[in-house]
Amino acid sequence: MIYATFITENLSIKNTTNVSQSSTYNYTKGNKHIYRNATNANDGEFGTREADCAHTAPGHDKAWFQVDLGSTYSLKSIIITYRDEGETWKPYRFRQFYLDVANVSESNSLKTGRFRCYTDNTTNSSVPPNVIHIPCKQAARYVIVETIYDAPEDEITGAILELCEIEIYVLSASINSVLKVMVIVIIEGVKQAITETNVIGLVLTVLERTVLVKEESAPRAA
Repeated sequence: MIYATFITENLSIKNTTNVSQSSTYNYTKGNKHIYRNATNANDGEFGTREADCAHTAPGHDKAWFQVDLGSTYSLKSIIITYRDEGETWKPYRFRQFYLDVANVSESNSLKTGRFRCYTDNTTNSSVPPNVIHIPCKQAARYVIVETIYDAPEDEITGAILELCEIEIYVLSASINSVLKVMVIVIIEGVKQAITETNVIGLVLTVLERTVLVKEESAPRAA
């Protein structure tokens, strides 16, 4: 019997992943011009202050944040960490956002060909938690976070997103170390002696028959 261990991999921090947003909040502080770029949300850092986050600009009816994974993956779950500065600033703008996955980008999809994995239904005066775990078992290349909500707590108009980190997880298979030795696999009644290098190519076939699969979720970075 072959044992395959499945661990989760965060695709958002891979160098083949690209992030973008509908607009970028920027301002001047002293002699320095500051941009809250989309890349703040896939840098592997989990600070939740305004300076730590991607931030779209005010004055727009809709705000979106998109992750392009570069190719289609079988997704498992998505975790969003949103701006939260305690009593100073709560996740007001996180209300009523939604998360879609698709195989065409936000600019082309016009909501066709998109699958909605999550819709937040929080209303004023409640606020959603600033960290939300979203199961999303779909095959997709793009992950799109979007909102048309205009929070009444700020003094500006328009929908705004303030994502501090987005994690996108898939299951990755790894062969248990026990397979460093020769193993015997029974496939369709025929015994085949195979080495560890052969197992990787056969594992999907084996999983449909006689393999015991142990699923483990890797701990999330803190």
